[in-house]
Parts: sequence; structure tokens; C-alpha cells
Amino acid sequence: MNFLIEADKNLLIWLNAKHAQWLDGFMFAATGTVFWMPFYFLLIYLFFKHLDNKAWLVLGCIGLTILVSDQLTSSLLKPLTERLRPSHEPSLDGIIHLFQTESGKFYKGGKFGFPSSHASNAFGVAVFTWLILRNQIGWIGLLTFPLALIISYTRIYLGVHYPSDIIFGAALGAALGFLCWKFIFRKTEHYFKTQAEGKQ
Repeated sequence: MNFLIEADKNLLIWLNAKHAQWLDGFMFAATGTVFWMPFYFLLIYLFFKHLDNKAWLVLGCIGLTILVSDQLTSSLLKPLTERLRPSHEPSLDGIIHLFQTESGKFYKGGKFGFPSSHASNAFGVAVFTWLILRNQIGWIGLLTFPLALIISYTRIYLGVHYPSDIIFGAALGAALGFLCWKFIFRKTEHYFKTQAEGKQ
């Protein structure tokens, strides 16, 4: 276990060291939701274009995926594991690169970081969206998964998550996205379809 913890730290230090001053502002902006709003509006447009009225069900399922993902990571697992973020880890003070805001303060995130809520939410949406649109838009995965990777990587770049935080968060989010598609979307879709056929 100690070997894995040290390997995780060393990988973080190596990845986090690959920073540049001109890239800092972009990474800080890209870690936030507002930065990606044009992309999310594009997804909403694609949902309504290809799925018609089912788009409302899709949006509800995405909201549920994010809600469950966020609550599991932030309200349950982070307080349960109590693993300090690298930005709050005393042994890494002065070693990892942190983003300094215009006010002069360093962005450190909350106290605990395992697993990453950003990675979980991003991959939950990516997997669910891919499952929903893969038959209508074959290339949709080339849009959603790179976005999830970029959002996740910003957390390492900014020094607020270990790689293992990202990996576990991404796996959790992907599983939730799949479960929401299989047991919520498909079951609800089947129910409404059956109801409609029964009225004919």
C-alpha cells in the first residue's frame, strides 16, 4: 500500500511539473463548468434534434447522474476516506505547482479529494451521452470523452487531485452513467412506449 501511495505521489509530481505560465489561466478556467457551457448547449441541441421529446428524459437522467455522482463523492466518500488533497498535504508544500489567483491566493480546493467529483461528473455525463447518441451520431464519443479527460486533467495540473483520485472518480462516474442509462432511461423509455402502444 505504501508503494502505491508513493507511486501516486510521484506520478502527480511528474505530471503537475508539466506546467507553463501561459497555460495556467486556461487550466483554471477549464476546470469550471461555465467554461464549457457552449459545449453543453451543443449537447442539448443534439438531444432535441435527434431524440425529439425523449430529450427531456435524457436531461433528467443526466441531472440524476450528476446529482448521485456529486453526493457519493463529495458527501460520502471524501468525508469517509479523509484523504488530503495534494494542495493541502504538508509534505508536498512547495513541491507541486498551484495556481495563484489575481487576489494573490493559491487555489487549493476543499480539504479532502478522494475521489474526484470533477472526474466522476464528467465521465458520468460522457458515458451516458455516448450511450444515448452513439447510434445517431457515431462520432459523439470523440467529443464527450476528450472533454471528460481535459476536465479531469485540469485537476492534476492545478495540484488539487492525485491521479488515483481521478482514476477512481472517472470509473465511478462511468459506472453511474451506464447504470442510469440501463435502469432509468431504458426502463422509463420502455414504460412510455408500452403505455402508448396500449392506447392504440
